[in-house]
Amino acid sequence: MGDADTPIVGLATLASLVTLTPDGGTQAFGLIGDGGATNNSLTLGITTDTAGNVYIGVAAVPVDAGNVPPPGVYRFPPDGGAGTLFSSSPQMNFANGFDFIGAQLYVADSYGYVFSIAPDGGAAVWSSDPLLAPDAAGCDAAVPLGVGANGIVNDSNNVYVTNTNFGRLIQIPIESDGGAGTPTAIVNSCSLVGADGLVIDTTNNTFLIALNIQNAIARVALDGGTSIIASGGLLNTPASVVIDTSTGTRRLLFTNATFFSGSDPGVLTIPLP
Repeated sequence: MGDADTPIVGLATLASLVTLTPDGGTQAFGLIGDGGATNNSLTLGITTDTAGNVYIGVAAVPVDAGNVPPPGVYRFPPDGGAGTLFSSSPQMNFANGFDFIGAQLYVADSYGYVFSIAPDGGAAVWSSDPLLAPDAAGCDAAVPLGVGANGIVNDSNNVYVTNTNFGRLIQIPIESDGGAGTPTAIVNSCSLVGADGLVIDTTNNTFLIALNIQNAIARVALDGGTSIIASGGLLNTPASVVIDTSTGTRRLLFTNATFFSGSDPGVLTIPLP
C-alpha cells in the first residue's frame, strides 16, 4: 500500500495497481505488461519517492518457472499507466518490502536479502544475514511457504526488518559509511509468526506490525514487549500498514490481503490513540 493521502494498492495475482476513492471504491492506476496475464509471479510491496513515482515489487514463486512478469522492482509515473522494470538482480527474486532512505531504495527480499538500489536502478546486496532467511518449517510451518525478510522501515540509525516464517523483528544498524552493521533480533518468537508489513509509531517509538497468518495487528516496543491491538473479526491476512492523519485523527490503514481465503480483499482502518 502506498501513500496514505491517496492509497495505492497492488493486486497480488494480477500485476495491477488501483487507487482508493473517497467512497471506498477503486480506480485503475497501472499495469505491468498485460496485467492479469501472470504466471508464478506476485505483485507485492509498494512505495513512492519524493517526485511521486510509484515502485512495486514482483516476486517469483517459484524461481525460474516461466515467471510473468519477471521478478524485480517496477516503476510507475505519478499519474499511473504502464509499469516498467526499474531494478533487477540475479539474487532479487522476492522483492517484498520497500523503504526509501534519502534517494536510496531499500528492498526486503523474502528469500533472505536486503538490497540497496541507487537512483539509476543499480542494485547491491546490503545485508544477507541468516536472520533474514526464510524457512517454511519455521514456527511449526505456520506459514505454508518460505517467506523470510518482509516488512522494512528505518529510523535515523537503523533499518528494521520483519521475518515472516520466524516471527522476528530484526534491527540492522546503519554504519557511518552507509553499510549494514551486525543485525540483532529485537523479537525472535513464534508469537509474532506471520510478521509482515510494519510502521514506526513515532508518538511512542513502537512498531505496528501486521501478523498475516494470525489475522492480527501487534504493537512491539524497542525492548521487545508485545501486545495485540486488533485480531479476528474482519481481519483476513493483514499485510501492509500505514499510519494516516489526513482526517485530523490518527488511524492505521492496512490491507486485508485474504491471501489464503481469496475472498473479500480490502483496506481496513483501526483508530489509534
